[in-house]
Amino acid sequence: MVRNDIHPEDRRRPRQLPRPRLQRGRPVDPSFGHRWNRFSLPKRRVDNEELARQVDTSDQWIVERTGIRSRYIAGDGETTASLATDAARAALADAGIAAAEVDLIVLATATPDQTFPSSATKVQAALGIDDCVAFDVHAVCTTSSMRSASPMR
Repeated sequence: MVRNDIHPEDRRRPRQLPRPRLQRGRPVDPSFGHRWNRFSLPKRRVDNEELARQVDTSDQWIVERTGIRSRYIAGDGETTASLATDAARAALADAGIAAAEVDLIVLATATPDQTFPSSATKVQAALGIDDCVAFDVHAVCTTSSMRSASPMR
């Protein structure tokens, strides 16, 4: 049975998508992702003593159960995307690579700015990259997310 609501060109065999370009004129360095990892932290650091003044706990109680002695709290204007953009700029500067040479942005986070659009696309826009794939990997343990992304190199 022929469907009348389908355009005649769409009745042909499925279209082949173009193959992605994996290299832009230079060989892929398999150690790049590990050699040039950078991070950015919020400005405000909160230690356990400060936290203990706000809630009924102590530094000793927190350290014994979690091993955590301090944490960073994002302030106004500090988002996952803004911190990731700062880290990306530092990594690109260290590597001596222009943002336009980036083919792929994988942002692994447990705290995205929102579900859609992805934080990675905000980083892509902030870096001024027009032609690259960008997506988030959401996981509680972002180290595991990055291990999953390693085979994509």
